[in-house]
Amino acid sequence: MSSKAAASKLVILPNVDEFPSVSMSRFRKGFLERLPYHLGPHWNLDVLQCSGVEPWMTWLPNASQQRLASIYGRWVKYPRAIRNVEADVYHILDHSHATLAGAVDPDRTVVTCFDIIPLLYIKGIVDVPYKPWVLRSFLKRIEAMRSCARVLCVSQSTRNDLITHAGFSPEQISIVPIGLEPDFQAMPPNGLSLQDEHLDFAARHRLDTSRVYILQVGTRNRYKNTPVVLEV
Repeated sequence: MSSKAAASKLVILPNVDEFPSVSMSRFRKGFLERLPYHLGPHWNLDVLQCSGVEPWMTWLPNASQQRLASIYGRWVKYPRAIRNVEADVYHILDHSHATLAGAVDPDRTVVTCFDIIPLLYIKGIVDVPYKPWVLRSFLKRIEAMRSCARVLCVSQSTRNDLITHAGFSPEQISIVPIGLEPDFQAMPPNGLSLQDEHLDFAARHRLDTSRVYILQVGTRNRYKNTPVVLEV
């Protein structure tokens, strides 16, 4: 009689709780909601949350406390918390936290990379200035990603950038696009045609249908390049 094989352990390492990114919070939420449906019975899943808040930070104003907690959590508290966490696979959900690979076994670590815009700025490819400390820390993240067993890119463009401008091996990188929620599908779920849905939406929001509207889903950060959206 053969014994049942032991389950493998997957540990997800999301951003620290105070990390100031709405998009990354949304990505984490959707990823963790759907991941259990795609894991087989031979996987055990664990998610390691980390807050950088410490009692000695309470004397700071809320905004300063949030920022300090994000920095302290990412660079000090989080690495300490995961140093003794055993897993068969570690998945760092955001390349902003790629240096966490230094606190675990990088040969069993996967990191998702969304873009390498700071490196493109350093190389003079894009004109999106960053503060010197951000650039220095980003170079550390690049090196940390280089040590990982696998890098998951959300687009072909990011994969090309890693290979061309960061010297990554193509064999190290896989493309895994960000998933779509059920609401985002080709045809409306209520039986309306696309044209009828547009008219219904315009009526509900009192929009002038003789005008053209552009929806940009994103922040106002400079690297989003909103002027190009308008030019297009």
